[in-house]
Amino acid sequence: MEKELSFHSCKPKFLNNWVEYFVLFKGNGMFQVNVSAQPFAYILFNFNHSLEFISQNQKLNTKKSFIEPVALSPIKFNIKLDSESEILGAKIKPSFLYFITGIPLHLFSGNIIEISEIFNTDVNELLEKINSVNFLTEKALIAEQYFLKKMKLSEEKQVSDNINAVKYLAANYFSTNSIDDLLNTFNVSHRTLERHFAKYTGVSPKTMLSLVRFQKILEYVTVNKSLNLDKLWDFGYYDYAHFSRDFKKYSGQTFENFKQELKNVENLQVKSEKPVVFLPHISIYEFFNTERKNMKVFRVFLVAVFAMELVYTIIAGNNHGWNLFSIFFNDITAMNWAGQFDLDFMCFLMITGLWVAWRNHFSTKGILLGIIATVGGILFLAPYLFIVSFEVNGNMKELLLGKKRANQ
Repeated sequence: MEKELSFHSCKPKFLNNWVEYFVLFKGNGMFQVNVSAQPFAYILFNFNHSLEFISQNQKLNTKKSFIEPVALSPIKFNIKLDSESEILGAKIKPSFLYFITGIPLHLFSGNIIEISEIFNTDVNELLEKINSVNFLTEKALIAEQYFLKKMKLSEEKQVSDNINAVKYLAANYFSTNSIDDLLNTFNVSHRTLERHFAKYTGVSPKTMLSLVRFQKILEYVTVNKSLNLDKLWDFGYYDYAHFSRDFKKYSGQTFENFKQELKNVENLQVKSEKPVVFLPHISIYEFFNTERKNMKVFRVFLVAVFAMELVYTIIAGNNHGWNLFSIFFNDITAMNWAGQFDLDFMCFLMITGLWVAWRNHFSTKGILLGIIATVGGILFLAPYLFIVSFEVNGNMKELLLGKKRANQ
């Protein structure tokens, strides 16, 4: 039988601030999975499937569920799945581990921990419930309900503060002064910040920032399949040697080798004697790649409506003159249905202009673009959205909110 590993992913229903996504692995055979270092933790709900983990720190064979804290070095592990078996995984904020276990994360020391060592007997009941349902959303909901019961609500404020600190680093990863700015923003001493990060994430603020930068550039390269050296500054790397060292340290391979192997797993369903899947790209492929395909359709639509409106405008102008504004406002003052439509359309244009200005933080450029959007309508908005869609690499959240708000 030909070996194949596939997966589906979904967002959480309740724990959006804590869980990045759930993923369901399905397959039949032996698979090797490569996991690079990243500023997230994983929980894998395993129901008696053979798993072998190999990292710089340890080698572990288990058939149990496990927790992987923030990984500072790449991990390779083998999965053995039989008869189209399934394994549910959750990618979570590292501080969420503390929230549900109450154990300071520096005590994990980057080691993979079996869940039963922390949560004891109720894990088996949880696994039975997860395996009793068929759909990913149902399995994810059961896992979420389990997490909700385990949350240490007395620690919520402290953990939330750490989440906000990590979000700040994620939003300002490109700055060379991110740590100092973080100290000033949260009004804490460097020693206090170090102690909180060790407790709630298991790593130092500097290491977390380094992991965030690596993850950001990994996402960019995965989507764009290339990286110009002048883009390194945008990710907080001051030279190629710095970037190269980090990439080798966190991924276990050179950047050139990564780009080559990335081509070999484009569809994430490799069919060979030793299928290899790059686990860090689950979110990138499942969300970004799907989003990118949808963005291509959106761009085609933008080009089509722009061309249609441009041709129609030229024909209307040549046949009826270019005195659009006098006709427009005369219809409004006439208090007829044509005027009602024009007034409604004008309000829509004003809202569009306000959105463009707001997206650009009401800067001088933003206000100017907002005015042009109000006057130009789709002849401005279509090319504006088309250009911005490339600037944000197909990320709809950044397209709608702008880069800074999308990362907050």
